[in-house]
Amino acid sequence: MYRFRPSMIAGNTLWLSGGLGVVGSPVSRWNDQSGQGNDFVQSSSGARPTFSAAGGPNGLPCLTGNGSSQFLISTSLPAQPTACSIFTVQKASARTPLGCSFSIGNNNGIAAAVDGTGNVERDVLAGGVAWIQDSTLSDTTSWEKWTITGSAAPLQTLRVNGAARTISPSNSSTIAATTGSTIFSQTAAGSSFWNGSVAEIIVFDRVLSAAEIARVEGYLSWKYGL
Repeated sequence: MYRFRPSMIAGNTLWLSGGLGVVGSPVSRWNDQSGQGNDFVQSSSGARPTFSAAGGPNGLPCLTGNGSSQFLISTSLPAQPTACSIFTVQKASARTPLGCSFSIGNNNGIAAAVDGTGNVERDVLAGGVAWIQDSTLSDTTSWEKWTITGSAAPLQTLRVNGAARTISPSNSSTIAATTGSTIFSQTAAGSSFWNGSVAEIIVFDRVLSAAEIARVEGYLSWKYGL
């Protein structure tokens, strides 16, 4: 038994797990397990993602967005965090232009394969530099474990399945702070939707140490077999 909760590490502001706190199917609410109350909701019945009790890796639960209309939103996370560490377990079903699996501060977060031509994967992160570019496309056949850490400048690390990716800024513009963090959508208004599934999201309000990152990634690897 791997006895770990993200709240054991200081600065845990969000913990969403497919097997905990999911209300309804389609999903109207995904309750935060960090103790910070940063729940994600969707009041419109037509915009709610679906829930699968065994559709995730290792036969565990997950949520799925259709890439055209479904997303969840939280307005309680910081509009533009100055530093963060983000961990997701996700699987892209298709590469969608500008689609975001998870966006913190409504344009600061993980964006899977956001290039409109499908030729490049970009990842958006906390304040300052807007776009981070990775030449390897996200996998549309397998589940992936993503880790992004960074502060206002410079953005620091991108890891996929525990392996570091080389990243470089491709746009140095500053992202404006906006209200709302989202799952399956780039914006709080609902646009640039992500077509795929998410089993777990963990966020910290600071850049974790290498040992702390290894601890979180170890938990996700044990749980999901990644």
